[in-house]
Amino acid sequence: MGRTLSYNNTPDQFGNCGSMPDIATANFKFASGQTFNIDNENDIPVTLEVMFANMTTFVSKVFQVGPNPYLLKEVKANAVLTAGQLALIKYGY
Repeated sequence: MGRTLSYNNTPDQFGNCGSMPDIATANFKFASGQTFNIDNENDIPVTLEVMFANMTTFVSKVFQVGPNPYLLKEVKANAVLTAGQLALIKYGY
């Protein structure tokens, strides 16, 4: 997959991409309710608890390496993954 040359190293299909601050201790979501996708920049798949755009409860989902197609509204805090792994999980929309 090609990457654009930008500050965020944004995958081509995302107009905006960034890290999820404090995801080890606090859930991530946009106050505006903006939905988003996950871009897993790790070398291995990661499992996260997420709330899909059309749901009201969290479910456990494996996110493969690279951009993932699932439309989300929230990611639950995760203290299981290392700080390095969490830093490589980005949002995109």
